[in-house]
Amino acid sequence: MRDMVWNVFAEHYNGRSIEVVNVFDHYSFRKDVETAYKKYKDDFDQFSERVRKDLMYYFWSKCEWETVWVYKKDLVVINTLFSRPVDCIIGHINDQAGREVIQKLVGSEDEQVKLDVYDQVKLCWDEFIHYTWNQCKARKSSKVRESDNSMKDNGLMKALSYQNLSDKELQPGDLTELGKMLGLSEEEMNEIREKHKNDQPER
Repeated sequence: MRDMVWNVFAEHYNGRSIEVVNVFDHYSFRKDVETAYKKYKDDFDQFSERVRKDLMYYFWSKCEWETVWVYKKDLVVINTLFSRPVDCIIGHINDQAGREVIQKLVGSEDEQVKLDVYDQVKLCWDEFIHYTWNQCKARKSSKVRESDNSMKDNGLMKALSYQNLSDKELQPGDLTELGKMLGLSEEEMNEIREKHKNDQPER
């Protein structure tokens, strides 16, 4: 299961920024999934319920796995609970399907919502649990196809094109909208503009 991938947004270990994290990199969770399959390899429903409980145990309502989300129009901001806005991720909603995914996860525009990793995985639960079951089953029979290993583009990741503030694709208008969405002071906005400017590659 080492090559299984299901990505979510989570706080970096330094507590200052957001990064994309593979839930199967969590050793204890991954081992529990393996154990669940060994026990319930003939019963998908029992396997599904066991994995759901394990996911809840490790990732539900724990501050180290929580992020703050807010969206407006086609822009989503993902931030840690305690870091400065300069360390957040900006996401652009890709299409109407993506908008529906974000609305389901976050709710109303302009409302800051605290979400954990459990929330993000549960958003696309059917997709996640069938992927996990099929990968466990394939590994048991040694019939893993390389194309099946990665689900980097699960429902949530397909909804957004995301960048850190330092990415050159981020436009000045996005920075202004970010300030409005988070209610930032001019001083905070100047700090963000300066960081974004300094992090741009030389042309």
